[in-house]
Amino acid sequence: MNYRHLIPVLIFTIVALFQITLLPWAAINKAIPQLTVIVLVLYTHVNGQLYGTVSGFVFGIIFDLLSGGLLGLGMFSYTAAGFMAGYFHNENKIAFYDEPHFFILSVFISSLVYSLLYSLASLGDISYNFWILLIEYSLLPAAYTTGVALILPVFRKVKNFR
Repeated sequence: MNYRHLIPVLIFTIVALFQITLLPWAAINKAIPQLTVIVLVLYTHVNGQLYGTVSGFVFGIIFDLLSGGLLGLGMFSYTAAGFMAGYFHNENKIAFYDEPHFFILSVFISSLVYSLLYSLASLGDISYNFWILLIEYSLLPAAYTTGVALILPVFRKVKNFR
């Protein structure tokens, strides 16, 4: 049996459990870094847009089941984030899109899409101002996630792994 496709699911499950149980303590103004989006972007950069979209769907199911939230909301948000991260993958220009600034930009955009879609659908109260929703529930978590993701290119340069 080929376990190649189960390894990302196992890694995502471990990171999701860590994010759900321990990361709320690291919240800054209700913003939590989305480590699961970073994992999704990493796998999307390696394998392409279709893989990222399907992985986002599978990761979303797992996240919904683990978090106990609204079933389908994580699927939708992670699928959109994986799809957006796939725009930063081009098999013909691997060296160009493999630069750290493209990874960081991809994490920011994917995290922004994830946070915006998740917060739009999960907030039942429509009395929120759109700008508050955009800044407090989308931009702040996306910036926090991008700040955490800045560690990965530095680690890659130090370890020199590919």
